[in-house]
Amino acid sequence: MADELDNSTKELLAGWVDAKLAAKTPYVDAEISASVSKSNEESESQSFVYVIGRHYFSYRKISLKGYVSELKPHPEFKQAVMDALAIENDVERSKEVTKVLKWYGTMFPTSVELGGKKHSTIRKQNSDKSSEEDLKKEMGVKLGRSFGPVGVEAEVSGGTQNKQTHKQSSGSESESFLTVGGNIAESDMDKWKQSLAEPRKWAVTRVLEVESILTLFDKETRLKIALAALKTPVYQFRNKSGRHCLSTNPDESKIPVTSDGPWTNYGTVGMALKEPLDGAVPLYHLYNGQRHLFTTNEYEKRQHLSEWGFTNQGTICYVHSAQKAGTILLNRMWNNGFPDNIYVPPSEIDGQTKWGYVKEDVRYYLYSS
Repeated sequence: MADELDNSTKELLAGWVDAKLAAKTPYVDAEISASVSKSNEESESQSFVYVIGRHYFSYRKISLKGYVSELKPHPEFKQAVMDALAIENDVERSKEVTKVLKWYGTMFPTSVELGGKKHSTIRKQNSDKSSEEDLKKEMGVKLGRSFGPVGVEAEVSGGTQNKQTHKQSSGSESESFLTVGGNIAESDMDKWKQSLAEPRKWAVTRVLEVESILTLFDKETRLKIALAALKTPVYQFRNKSGRHCLSTNPDESKIPVTSDGPWTNYGTVGMALKEPLDGAVPLYHLYNGQRHLFTTNEYEKRQHLSEWGFTNQGTICYVHSAQKAGTILLNRMWNNGFPDNIYVPPSEIDGQTKWGYVKEDVRYYLYSS
């Protein structure tokens, strides 16, 4: 449950992060990672070791961070955003804003690296049953030789794949490259590196830092965009024993099943935020193997974790602790005999009291739509 927040709100493009080997010289920053292979038809099964290298020849780093405040959104993009925000229906407005951001993107680069890059792949048949690790190291050294001496700072990594391939001679090996920057038609490595001496042949090899597109708009518009695009439904579930749970995922199977039996989705209690916008606070999910508790109170959270055997399941969303425009009140109620918590609007408090629930001095404000 800890990963309920939409991952799309967390991702930032900051280069490759899957590197297992980093090799550096004044001219190259190489990374090695595992790869996969394709299978060919009508052949016998053979074992291959694959190593992929990304080799960066960096010449300049360009940063726009000092000028972000002077940047303006493209007129077409700005108009699309403003048209989406002008939609009166909350649900349709959120859908259209999300659609616009998906089309135009949510981030723009503020710092990039210029130069050249070689994405290389070596495949070697492991017909003599050599140690996989030995082959990885051998092939890592081979990659380094293509670009001059390198000092390995981390373990070389690769992967073996048993694939259906056409018969090849023992020890067969192949190497392929994908080139960015420089004279991309040049197959000779030394000549290609020499072509990078011309700045006009540099290309963007890595995005180092990014900024949200929201920064291109004024504060009021930023908030409107964020509120429209970063809302998520909050669902309330009930199991056969009558206990309750909240989630931003409508799938009942994602909630741990206990001896109380499976869960049933009873619909939404409101809309919350995926990010802490406009003063919203985290709604924590605590769980003790049977009972689910949701709180924004840091003291209550620590007490349940340290004294009452609960574990922290993470933040499911962000809610307001005070009334905001467009929000509705959600009360937390407690049944001591059961035990259980239920989350209801004021209009349902009396009905739940008949079932032994007592209204707590705990309230959350969610958006109605």
